[in-house]
Amino acid sequence: MNKLPNDIKTFTSEVYEFCPDVIDQGYSFMEEMISDYNESKDFWLWWD
Repeated sequence: MNKLPNDIKTFTSEVYEFCPDVIDQGYSFMEEMISDYNESKDFWLWWD
């Protein structure tokens, strides 16, 4: 992402709602996901 969303918590919740495997099979918990977004400024989606 060139710029992080203003409300990162809402954004991560929406990503999780759209693609639950992001946490169910990827990150361990939402705070880890938020931390990664803040550090790497990219995100991924995962479906099985």
